[in-house]
Amino acid sequence: MELKFLRNVLGIYNTQFKEGEIKKYYPWHFIWHGMTESERVNNGIFLECAGQGEFDIFYENKDVEVLK
Repeated sequence: MELKFLRNVLGIYNTQFKEGEIKKYYPWHFIWHGMTESERVNNGIFLECAGQGEFDIFYENKDVEVLK
């Protein structure tokens, strides 16, 4: 699955994600806020672990568009 950014997004460690950029999404298969990976994806929430328990969080139709 790939995510296309709908706007510029600043990540947790100042990572710049640019509008129009396409990023490969790699599932993070652990519980986060009581949700499994499949529950998060079904709710349009995409996590990228940035290390040290920090995450970049992208929301479908706000931050990203899902490209299958």
